[in-house]
Amino acid sequence: MRSRMCPPLPPTYFGNATARASVSEVVGDVISYPISNVAKMLYEATNLGDEYIRSVIDYLETTDMSLPRRDVTPSDLRVTSWLGMSMYNVDFGMGQPILCAPAFMWSSGYVYLIDNPGKDSSMFVAVSLEQESMAGFRELLFDELANCCIA
Repeated sequence: MRSRMCPPLPPTYFGNATARASVSEVVGDVISYPISNVAKMLYEATNLGDEYIRSVIDYLETTDMSLPRRDVTPSDLRVTSWLGMSMYNVDFGMGQPILCAPAFMWSSGYVYLIDNPGKDSSMFVAVSLEQESMAGFRELLFDELANCCIA
């Protein structure tokens, strides 16, 4: 959110600067849409500006943050984008990191999109699903990729 605020946070700001955004859709509709429609829904839900960010800050200032974490249900899929984060610009004396990824995924139903530092146009996708959900997820993903992206 650093660059999306107006004025942006200073380069010397240290700490997290994130805001949660979400989009919700019926599974049957999602799997019947072309993947480009799903990508557009995600883009529109996450293309947030200063007004939204300041609204989140106002809300958080008045909210009890000790509320229990809601568990993800088997039908939920949360996608977190780490694309564009400058994690690969850090050097602690051993050179550039090879991969920056979650060390542990607390529960099922999470997907992380992570930059591939070796290639500009690719990414790593870390997926945490229950065993019984993996085959269906893999089938939907690769069928859709074959239909839209692979010649």
